[in-house]
Amino acid sequence: MKLRDYQEQAADFLYEHDRAMILAPVGAGKTAITLTAMWEMWRDQHVKRWLVLAPKRVCTDVWPVEQPKWAPHLSVAVAVGTPKQRLAALQSKAQVVVTNYDNIQWLADQKFEFDGVVFDELTKLKNPSGARFKALNKVLDCPVRWGLTG
Repeated sequence: MKLRDYQEQAADFLYEHDRAMILAPVGAGKTAITLTAMWEMWRDQHVKRWLVLAPKRVCTDVWPVEQPKWAPHLSVAVAVGTPKQRLAALQSKAQVVVTNYDNIQWLADQKFEFDGVVFDELTKLKNPSGARFKALNKVLDCPVRWGLTG
C-alpha cells in the first residue's frame, strides 16, 4: 500500500525527530504513518525495538491489522490479557510490542529493552500526578518517543 502525500510528509517528520507528536483526525492514517516511520527507523538501525502504548481496543484491533499493510517486515506482539500472556509477548523477539495503558504499572515492574516508544492516544496520559504517569519513568528512558492523538 502507498501513503498519501501528507502521510509521507508526516512519516518523514517522525523519522527526522526523536521527540515528535502527530495530531490528526480519526481516519487520517496515524497508525499507517507511524508504522512506516517505525519500519524505516528499524531498517536504518536507529531503533532496535519498539513499545507501543495504546487503548486496549486499539492494541488488539488496530495495530496487528495495520502492521501487515504498512510494515510487513516488522513483527508485532500484543501484550494484553493475563500476566502470563503479556510476559510472553514482552519476552518475544518481536520488534514491536503493543500493550494497553492499563498495563503500564505492570510493565514498569518487568525487565525489558526498548529504544523507541509510541504513545497512541496520548491524551490517556493527561494526569501527571496519576499512577500511570509515574510508572512511565522507566519507559521514558527510550531515546525515541512519539505521541499520536486525534
